[in-house]
Amino acid sequence: SRNLKYAVKDGKDLLTAFRSVEGATVIADSLFDNSFTVANIAKLKEKLMQTTIEDKVIVSFSGHGMLDDSLRFYLATYDMDFENPGKKGLAFSALEEMLTAIPARKKLLLIDACNSGNIDKDANQPAATGEILADEVRIQSDTIKSARGVELPVPTHTNLQQVINQLFVSSSNKGGIEVIAATAGNAFAYEAPQWNNGVFTYALLQTFNRNSDLDKNFDEQISIKEIKQ
Repeated sequence: SRNLKYAVKDGKDLLTAFRSVEGATVIADSLFDNSFTVANIAKLKEKLMQTTIEDKVIVSFSGHGMLDDSLRFYLATYDMDFENPGKKGLAFSALEEMLTAIPARKKLLLIDACNSGNIDKDANQPAATGEILADEVRIQSDTIKSARGVELPVPTHTNLQQVINQLFVSSSNKGGIEVIAATAGNAFAYEAPQWNNGVFTYALLQTFNRNSDLDKNFDEQISIKEIKQ
């Protein structure tokens, strides 16, 4: 019930896009489906430790994102325990520490996931423990989309936007890591057939279009700032 239809395709499409721009200079590793585990991430770190300060490292994740009841952010692994994300989930802090430790100075982290989900269904009713944000959510367009998040109870006084913002602000200031994520606090990340990807990844792929109108300064490159805008 938690399977996503386009998460693997997101990764493969981004690999193809990066190779189309950089060609043979791209060295890629991919962890899809049952290969995406905490143990395999640790093995990937060993390879990334071999980078040089001049290398550029881009890490992309597509899948479910969630907070535990202590407001720690996790990326869902293949064997994720959604009721206890700390057991087998990939902690954002662990991913941040891995990227901080490697020699490469320029590091970009792309996250196509719900950063928080809709933590409270309404202001006075905190969500039930482990309850999944609807895998299929019908919105105004009457198009069914899958949401990439899971929710756990969070104290009602918590400013979730501040929690998420602080996570990513600290990353941007730590070891040269820039983070671009699909959503802010209290928001969904979606996927659907009309995009054939997650919405965030679909939008990101548009930046590889040579005629992209994102190139505001006409230098034929898309900067991190331009992608964020």
